[in-house]
Order: sequence, then C-alpha cells, then structure tokens
Amino acid sequence: MVALVESRVFEVTIMTLILFNSITLALYDYHDRDDCTQWNKNLQLSGTIFSICFICESVLKIIAYGFIIHENSYLHDTWNWIDFTVVLVSVLELIQVPPRKLKALRTARVLRPLRSIKALPGMRKLITSLLRALHPLSYAVMFMFLIFMLFGILGIQQFNGIQYQRCRLTPTPLSPTSWPYDKSIDRLCTQDGTGIYECVGEGVTSWCR
Repeated sequence: MVALVESRVFEVTIMTLILFNSITLALYDYHDRDDCTQWNKNLQLSGTIFSICFICESVLKIIAYGFIIHENSYLHDTWNWIDFTVVLVSVLELIQVPPRKLKALRTARVLRPLRSIKALPGMRKLITSLLRALHPLSYAVMFMFLIFMLFGILGIQQFNGIQYQRCRLTPTPLSPTSWPYDKSIDRLCTQDGTGIYECVGEGVTSWCR
C-alpha cells in the first residue's frame, strides 16, 4: 500500500484530478446557487466524483501511513491537514447532515488547488520560507510604522494646517458654521507671523485664515 501511494503514477493521477477539479470550480455559475440549470447540475455531479476520488486517496494514505499515532502517520505531516480538512468537508457534504444545510461548506472547495503545493517540492520550500520569514518581517513593519509616524508628525508641525487656509472675505466668521472665502482664488494662501496676511484676488481684499 505504501508503494502505491508513493508511486509516480498515483501522484500524477492526483495532480491531474486537482487540475480538472480547479477548472470545474472556475466554471461554476454562482448566479444559479440552487443548481437549477443543467450546467451547474453537471458540474455538481463532477464535483461529487472528485470528492469521492479525494476521499479514496485520503483513505489509502491513512491505511498506508496510519492516522495519527506514529511519527510518519498521515496527520503528522502538517501539509496533509489541508487534505484532511477538504476531505472532511466533502464527506459532510455528501452525507448531507442536516439536509441542504451545508451549502456554505462548498466554499472549502477552493482549498483543493492548495493541495498541489505538497506535490511540488520547490513550491513547498518557498511557502515554508515565506511563513518562517513572517516573524522577522514584523520587525521591519514596526520600523516602517515608526518612520511613517515620524514623518507624519514632522509634516503636521511643518504645515500646521496651512492646507485648510483660504482667503476669507471677512476677518472673522459670520457664524459658527459660516466663514465665506474668495472662490476666485483656488490656491492656498500664506500668512505672516501675525497670522493676518491680506491676499488680493481680482481686486477683492481678503484675509488668509
């Protein structure tokens, strides 16, 4: 049994099934969630066939390696956790307990293409390296956050709200919610040290506030 599940033919067969299953998932029409059309019925039937194939694959590997007891068992390999999760969801979907209440579990089918990572050693090493790099990268993220915060504080102190200053038509607001400004001047105005700097636009004297 071990020779069977570790054979090249078995591996290629499973990869081919994953490929065709990914294609069928992409072709599914999600406008017809109740599978009323013949197109979705055929895809649903093919999904059931793929589920049975993957269940058989998982059963063969559990028989060959064991389930969880010894160090070479099926679930001892963390890459098989995705496989077992997908298989478990497929079993629940096939037995329909409770009936027609498990359609939300179809979302787990999108995990099936991830099973191909285990069969690609190069991709598996890349994913493992990325996961191991997450912790050191957190320090780089914290450093960049401090840099952005430093420049944010510097910008606030430097501009000091000047982006919101306009050439007001009156030296003081007319009301708590109304302070008219010269709409003919679309640029930002500046002010001197006293905070009262008159700006002229089209012959209209206004105050930069």
